[in-house]
Amino acid sequence: MKFSAAEVASAIGTGRWTNDELNSFVEALKYARSQLGKSVKQELRINSKVEWFSSKRGVRLTGTVKKIALKYVTVSTPHEVWRVPANMLEVV
Repeated sequence: MKFSAAEVASAIGTGRWTNDELNSFVEALKYARSQLGKSVKQELRINSKVEWFSSKRGVRLTGTVKKIALKYVTVSTPHEVWRVPANMLEVV
């Protein structure tokens, strides 16, 4: 059975889930994020063009991959260098 993000948020907000169910959900979410990061990293190469949403600035940024580490990717934009979690990146 699939749930939409809105349905899950609503269920959490109304307190219908037990602590064990919430913990299980959090573990599944962490696993999904790590798998997403791994799949994105497989697509990346040095000098690949990527984009991501910066919550600090509230804008979508585009840059060039300079280094690929275990969890973070170093991305260069025209004015600065960012360390971005791999799961936040999209190859352009």
